[in-house]
Amino acid sequence: MASFVAPRRGLTFLSGGGDMEAGAPTKWLLLLPPQEDSSAPQVLVPAIQIQAPGSRGCCGNRCGMFISVVSAAIGLAGSLYALSVSALGLVRGPLCKYPLENGTLSAWERPFWDGGQSFSNESYLFDRGLWDVCRVPAGVTEFNVILFSLIVAASVVELAICGVQVLNGLFGCLCGTCNKEKPPQTHY
Repeated sequence: MASFVAPRRGLTFLSGGGDMEAGAPTKWLLLLPPQEDSSAPQVLVPAIQIQAPGSRGCCGNRCGMFISVVSAAIGLAGSLYALSVSALGLVRGPLCKYPLENGTLSAWERPFWDGGQSFSNESYLFDRGLWDVCRVPAGVTEFNVILFSLIVAASVVELAICGVQVLNGLFGCLCGTCNKEKPPQTHY
């Protein structure tokens, strides 16, 4: 049996019945995914979430709602992280090289960050004329503002949606989603 690892893919090839290096035909070939890239947990969580609400009775629905609350809480944590990191990126400004008074370019620094001493209307965010201070890379300030503004907007929307889903799931988990079946009413 011969085996080798494909470059840049991480796939391990196992062959039987021939020598791969000699070019002999093989009877079977088995492709194994990289060991560090197991997708079992990535498949298991959605499978549980899909199957749990389908169970009969109130417990199945409540279990599904609880899993929904947990998933939405993870989404809330992710949106809070994205919001805080992107807001910090906006406040601090881009990392760039800018011209010094002697005409040379500075080291890689943040020209708009003063250590958090003051954030006011004089910030680079409100004065587009300051955006040309960064020389290398060109246009990095505009890129920084657009990118982090989009991430802030997306994380605020995600925060709202996940917050509503947490409340909805808690309500469904605590109060239940089952309805008692009523006997059919007959009118005479």
